[in-house]
Amino acid sequence: MKKLMQHFRILRDDHRAPLMRACALLMMAALLYLLWPSAEIACLAMESALR
Repeated sequence: MKKLMQHFRILRDDHRAPLMRACALLMMAALLYLLWPSAEIACLAMESALR
């Protein structure tokens, strides 16, 4: 029974890692999407300040 539980724990951890990686990528993409306009405005402001 103990070996069976260890096997299930290993399977669950193996399935959790790709899911966590996918969630992290989605969160990073969402942050990039939300922050992109402000980053673009900041770049334009820097360009106009340098001119």
